[in-house]
Amino acid sequence: MKGIKRIKLFEGYQTDKTQVYWAGDPAGIPDRVHAAHDFCIKIQNWISENLKPGALPAELAAHCFSWAESSGWSEGFMALGGNKVQFIGHGIGLAIDEYPVIAKGFDLPIEQGMVLAVEPKIGIPGVGMVGVENTFEVTDKGGISLTGEEYEILCINA
Repeated sequence: MKGIKRIKLFEGYQTDKTQVYWAGDPAGIPDRVHAAHDFCIKIQNWISENLKPGALPAELAAHCFSWAESSGWSEGFMALGGNKVQFIGHGIGLAIDEYPVIAKGFDLPIEQGMVLAVEPKIGIPGVGMVGVENTFEVTDKGGISLTGEEYEILCINA
């Protein structure tokens, strides 16, 4: 599978991956759902391009939250109401949510070889959550996906 890299791990948490499924035909997916999902893919791609040694997690997060605001997605960006979170990604190591966190207040630079889950999502009232979550290795050329390069909504027909 393109984009899959095998890594020998000994213990601990290993990866994050979220793929959105839609019950029904692709033609039945509302335009707003497509647009929100596509926006999340753009956010993920921008973060992965900028996951380089020296990048500051707080600056990555600020850019993305500002982008969501200026694009009209701020209400549902990173969930709705009391479920909203203030981060867009996190490190992966021995626990599910490790340092660094792509969020306000995390100002230590990202380092070569770190592994982070990047998880932009949008909550849509009456529909649910759309978006992506993938695991990236930090390199001097940007983040390399360790969980594949397929991000589209998968339709399940009954």
